[in-house]
Amino acid sequence: MRRSRPTLLLAALIAFLSPGDGTARQEAPVSTTARLMVITVDDLPYVGGSNDVRAAEQVTWRMTTALRAHRVPAAGFVTGSRVFVTGQIDAREAMLRDWVRAGATLENHSFSHESFHEVPLARYLDDLVRGDLVPSRVMASFGARPHFYRHPFNHAGRSDEDRERLEAFLADRGYRLTPFTVEHADYVFNRLYVDALGVGDTAMAARVGDAYLHQLDVALDFAEEISEATFGRDVPQILLIHANDINGAYLDQMLTRIENRGYRFASLDEALVDRAYETPDQYRGPAGISWLHRWRVGLGLPERWREEPDPPTWVLDAYRRVTGGR
Repeated sequence: MRRSRPTLLLAALIAFLSPGDGTARQEAPVSTTARLMVITVDDLPYVGGSNDVRAAEQVTWRMTTALRAHRVPAAGFVTGSRVFVTGQIDAREAMLRDWVRAGATLENHSFSHESFHEVPLARYLDDLVRGDLVPSRVMASFGARPHFYRHPFNHAGRSDEDRERLEAFLADRGYRLTPFTVEHADYVFNRLYVDALGVGDTAMAARVGDAYLHQLDVALDFAEEISEATFGRDVPQILLIHANDINGAYLDQMLTRIENRGYRFASLDEALVDRAYETPDQYRGPAGISWLHRWRVGLGLPERWREEPDPPTWVLDAYRRVTGGR
């Protein structure tokens, strides 16, 4: 049965105040030594500008080397169709094993990367099951299994009925939906970075890279401010990036910047015990906005997702030129 918004908000308030044993629920302890940051990487094994297996292997090596150096327990979300490239399947599965050896888990990001807003529920669920095959097989070889699912495009469904049916389906399969709280448009920067290197313009590539690192700081400033405005404290942040060329080149510097802001790298399991992640997601719009904004809808707070900081104007203008305005 569909529940009304006031009922959902009341239920959320009751859940927040009552642990179920008749006593007042106490606020979970907050670390006084470090903020928590989870690194999640979408579209493994590689989402570059081509199906070049050598480029994919290089990005894999660079990103996993950075994760090892910083001891990051990352979560990598596998898109099945990006493994099944003709003549490259064994090589791409080997890349996934490299991620696990670097300390990452492999999780489900669907097979075809279709939007939950655009395809029927039955088709979406079938694609989700197909997406489970590769990460489950690879993780099983390490004595483990996937536990998380992330929506392509972060499109979480338009109707309460579809959402409830999907969540029940995931729960039956031992999966949990994966939120994110911060991203910094890496796909925009990656397109310009790859294009610049493709024509040998290393100066432009470096300029894009510098802007990309700066955008990380801008995005984190905003996420931290929204966290404080919404919950009155720092909540564990979950960064969403992709397995692409610019992250292959800059992940090590990104991780250093994050550490210098006082963060400790954590796993999804560790971060999701924070009570903020129990806040209902009542956003039903078409944008793939972060859960910090979705939670504000669920809490009845003014929306602020349109304040999300964009990349510099020159970056956006260049991106629109090469993509035809998309």
